[in-house]
Amino acid sequence: MKPSTKAELALNGMVELARRVPAAPVSLAILAEKQSISLSYLEQIFAALRRRGLVLSVRGPGGGYLLARPAGSISTGDIIDAVDETNTPARDAGTEGAGNFGDTRHFWQVMHLQVLDLFRTVSLQDLLDGSFQNLEFRPESAAHAAE
Repeated sequence: MKPSTKAELALNGMVELARRVPAAPVSLAILAEKQSISLSYLEQIFAALRRRGLVLSVRGPGGGYLLARPAGSISTGDIIDAVDETNTPARDAGTEGAGNFGDTRHFWQVMHLQVLDLFRTVSLQDLLDGSFQNLEFRPESAAHAAE
């Protein structure tokens, strides 16, 4: 399961904010240019991040966006969850057993939550540091070979 383009753009933008030491507001125009995307699309993404309390907006000359919390306390799961509203299991709540898709909806809901849990183990600071020690990749074939 792969995060949406919106989630990737949000994550890239948040990493760029986290790189700024000392912290200084970054304009969305600069972030949009760096990511080669439209400013209006990035505004939508950052509005969602602001609503979730992940970024702060600073108005006026020299304004822009800052991280609302230290990079170590913002998980990649927080970011993805903030912008991937269409991928939220809650929208399918109560539809289990509806039509022929009830069983698969439950599967996708569980899978989505598992993936979000994985993303929640990696913080922005982990991305900056390149430290992913707490992640372990075990392909199915390797797991069976070890048995």
